[in-house]
Amino acid sequence: SGPDHERGSGPGRELPNRPAGHNWSRIVDDPSGSGGLGVQVPLAVLADYANVTDNKKLNIMGIFNLITAVEVPAAHNQMQLVFVLEADPTERGAKKQIQIVLMDEDGTQLVTLGTEIQVPTGGPLVQRMNQMVQLNGLVFPRFGTYSFIIKVNDDQKASVSFTVEQTKPRVLPPTT
Repeated sequence: SGPDHERGSGPGRELPNRPAGHNWSRIVDDPSGSGGLGVQVPLAVLADYANVTDNKKLNIMGIFNLITAVEVPAAHNQMQLVFVLEADPTERGAKKQIQIVLMDEDGTQLVTLGTEIQVPTGGPLVQRMNQMVQLNGLVFPRFGTYSFIIKVNDDQKASVSFTVEQTKPRVLPPTT
């Protein structure tokens, strides 16, 4: 057979000395075919506060997954969605559309945010880009489970789920 058979490329082609019936031409699970894993999100949390130091250390304080409220709609004064984008070397210099969608447990989209980033061309082999999205005065219309969905180029990479739960009102003791 021809050169395609010898290299093992293309659907249904076999490499010499390999079992029949297997396509050995793709080794890495890479739907894009670029040879890498693209952009991943290895860390995503909700927190009270986050910052990045001068030497690029990510500090996250007050990680949570529960918001309590006496009644709904309930507003949460301030929170940060903190996540890390990790890009392999095949993504250097690429522009990526980042989208964050807040959904309720029925799949209703409540908030959609978006931006574009460019993966740096220099630096370490794997680029890690810290992302902090400050959300002020977010209103939750009912009790239940909510999720922030993080997408890169319309591909869901992570989700952060949390619950808005009813609590009893605080009763102050009488003053004497």
